[in-house]
Amino acid sequence: MDRRSLSIVCLWLVAATAIARAADREPGIGPAALAEYARLPELRTYRVVSFSSYDRTGGNGDTGQYLSGRAGPGENLLMDAMGPGCVFRIWFTGHDPEGTFRAYFDGETYPRLSLRMRDLFSGEQWPFLAPFVANNERSSGGFVCYLPLPFRERLRITTTGRGHYYNLACALYPAGAPIESFTRASPPDAGRLLLANEGGNPLPVVGRFQIERGVSLAPGERRTLFALDRGGTITGLHLRAPAIPLVASTPPITDDGRAHRGASEFRVAIDPEAEQVLLVRRLDYGIGNQKARVRVDGEVAGEWFDAGSDAADKWRDSTFALPPALTRGKRSILVRIEFVSSDFDWNEFRYWVRCRRGDQERETDVVDVGQPASEQAHAYRIERASWEGRRDYHYPQPEPTDRADLRHLWIRIFWDGESQPSIEAPLDHFFLSGSGAAPLKSLVAAILAPQFSCYLPMPFFRSARIEVENRGPVAVDDLEFLVSVADPPAKGARVGYLKTQYRAGATTPGRDWIFLAATGQGHLVAVCQNFGPVGGTLEGDERIYVDDSRSPAIYGTGTEDFYNGGWYFDRGRFTLATHGHPVRGRRSSAYRVLFPDVIPFTRSIRAGIEHGPVNDVASHYSTLAFYYHRPEVASEVSDILEVGDAASEQAHDYRATDSENVALTARYEGDDDDVDVHDTGRRTTGAIEFTLRLPPRNAGAVLRRRLDFAIPNQQARVFVDGRPVGTWYTAGSNPHQRWREAEFLLPASVTRGRSRLRLRLEPVDGAVWTDFTYWLLALKEPA
Repeated sequence: MDRRSLSIVCLWLVAATAIARAADREPGIGPAALAEYARLPELRTYRVVSFSSYDRTGGNGDTGQYLSGRAGPGENLLMDAMGPGCVFRIWFTGHDPEGTFRAYFDGETYPRLSLRMRDLFSGEQWPFLAPFVANNERSSGGFVCYLPLPFRERLRITTTGRGHYYNLACALYPAGAPIESFTRASPPDAGRLLLANEGGNPLPVVGRFQIERGVSLAPGERRTLFALDRGGTITGLHLRAPAIPLVASTPPITDDGRAHRGASEFRVAIDPEAEQVLLVRRLDYGIGNQKARVRVDGEVAGEWFDAGSDAADKWRDSTFALPPALTRGKRSILVRIEFVSSDFDWNEFRYWVRCRRGDQERETDVVDVGQPASEQAHAYRIERASWEGRRDYHYPQPEPTDRADLRHLWIRIFWDGESQPSIEAPLDHFFLSGSGAAPLKSLVAAILAPQFSCYLPMPFFRSARIEVENRGPVAVDDLEFLVSVADPPAKGARVGYLKTQYRAGATTPGRDWIFLAATGQGHLVAVCQNFGPVGGTLEGDERIYVDDSRSPAIYGTGTEDFYNGGWYFDRGRFTLATHGHPVRGRRSSAYRVLFPDVIPFTRSIRAGIEHGPVNDVASHYSTLAFYYHRPEVASEVSDILEVGDAASEQAHDYRATDSENVALTARYEGDDDDVDVHDTGRRTTGAIEFTLRLPPRNAGAVLRRRLDFAIPNQQARVFVDGRPVGTWYTAGSNPHQRWREAEFLLPASVTRGRSRLRLRLEPVDGAVWTDFTYWLLALKEPA
């Protein structure tokens, strides 16, 4: 057994031990989540929220936006949350590397963690070691940390230095959850092995195997490659396809150049006997519709116009034929390029001079713009220069039409006799490449040609069937398909089926691109996205809504930020266990594995992402979301209290001291920030009491409230039937989009067996508390 196999076995033993010890504990609670990859299908009811630098106006100013709560001199407050909870993901970019990262746990006045941000992401500072962290070199512009930061009572995170972009994903649990606050103990071995995964299977390769060899698929043909009429758990799904080539990974061409809005000129040698002189220019075609007037020795030769643009493969060679009357009999000519119009300016990197005589063509001169020696030799000069520098781009490559492509093979998976597939997707998205067969090594999928693998555990109870369909124009031969199957889930296990949602098409102006919309219970575990050329469309923020809330639980700062990169993935392609940018070009793609930061939902989820700064960049997207799911909802809205409505207040015995009636017309943050909502409620500094109903058979509850988020840092102690259950705190504020729906988790210990709850809220230190509507979501006990 080699070292790598031993590591995988050890990882499985650690995970199995953790599961055995915590069989009655919900997965995903604190750092133990890193040892629970095998429990990924198990359902959960905690909440995941984000703290980020999103623009509070709904625009694109997503940097330097901090909370307004308590912070020390020179500190920026990024996060302030009441526990129990655990931060699973930290992402930064644009920060001061010499600035300081600080974390204050459980009311500490001196930070338990304090280190330079350069050290936080270096991978060498205990306990922030690789692979828990990655800097911008490894994560293509982003700085990311997956070392869990658990907290029992409270966690405040601050930084110093210039304003920067940040996203933090935090799981919140009900009072009494088994959480101990962060210590500098050794990072969990299981998590280290998982995040260091190099494309291998993190699950044990045991159980039954089924292999299909020598499969051929004609265009339009669909074949069943796996079928089992009993329960099990698929722990590995592998496809070998020698006929499918990897996406070409040619290096970019680097060139220096200049641009202007005035003119440039240069002298070049030509053949005096040439019948035709061609001037060929290398340009950055990312700048569209460039037009210039061309003069030869002072005489107008015509207009040089390159219509359109290309934001993906930006190098182009454009040819302009000089009139023979202006070149005949000359050994050299003075060429002048006068800017006429464009989307920005006229750029030039290199000019080739090609002379034709009969059927022969030869190159007589080259002007290498940006190189001093070449410019001097050709008497190059420029007027009204707008730019100079270096670019690393690709030329467009013709797409082959005579060979198989992973995009054209689709997988369909049916669980337990269903008539419609739970999984239906093109294989390039299913294996996370998003654009053909690009080399990739992630925690849940790998492309190591000619083998393609998926390692997401897939439980089923009665049957499973897997089909592959060829939707392309070319036959695919010599496919080999291998599935490894372990035992089914234990009787009574609360697990979801693995499902996918695939969507492709044009974006809609003013509306988020929705990559997952589902009702029922489950959790989001991975996303693959093809967003076309890298560019302004990546300014779009992700907004993810859970359980019918009108406030996003997750509100990000940019598309590449969501995929843990930065600055449009400024270091180019890369793949890591949890995220990557495997394809760059005309069909650029990225993926994110949400482990351990899965996003649970008990009633519904709507996950979307903007296209451009404010959904204003027309794009063609394709996305595949992976999620575990059961169709039955796991929570119900058992009661609603409309504050400000006399009948509702009376029915719920609502009482508020030191309060005043208020009315507000405002908007929510997120995709619907163009919709006015009116409500009446109260503004209170004294205690509030009310009664809400719920079914006695419950597993806890979620108390949701609509508040005026223009009032900062609203905080109250919560009591249920006289028992303290924690502090409800909504950090920060937004005076622009004032509606916010905030939540507080009520543990089953104070709700189970009760049909009514008497709630008392005591604002802390006389702080202002606003309430307009309360909803009680009762969590259902497992059947």
